Amino acid sequence: MKKRDRKSADGFTLHGLPPRKSHLQLLTFQRGEARVPINGSSDIVAARKMGTQFASRLGFSATEVALIAAIVSEVARIITHGADRGSLTFSVVENGARRGLEVVVRQGMPSRAEPAADELSLVGKLMDEFTIVSAEENGMTVRLKKWRQ
Repeated sequence: MKKRDRKSADGFTLHGLPPRKSHLQLLTFQRGEARVPINGSSDIVAARKMGTQFASRLGFSATEVALIAAIVSEVARIITHGADRGSLTFSVVENGARRGLEVVVRQGMPSRAEPAADELSLVGKLMDEFTIVSAEENGMTVRLKKWRQ
């Protein structure tokens, strides 16, 4: 049996290996922001986890968390199918006493800009606010917001 020298969140770590941290442990609300690069289909899972973690930490209901996770997955899928790369930036937003989640979608070098914009607008209808900030030939930026009820 190997010697255990450090404790991690799950109770132990093998000698010489740093403890693994989950995305939730890495997520701090000091700045209230996290960026997930989307370079391929494997990044969809990371984006979904980050969206779920932000929504949970903000106090959204289980139903709203599931909806946000589905929306984030779909947005990440749209990026991977419509461009060579992109990113999702998650932020905590406040408007008076209201708190919510903002997701800024950046899609670079679209191979099919119009269908991507159409798909994003359909997904955006499930959020409280949806704005196409810019749609240029070198990429598109979309802002989605969901306010906690």
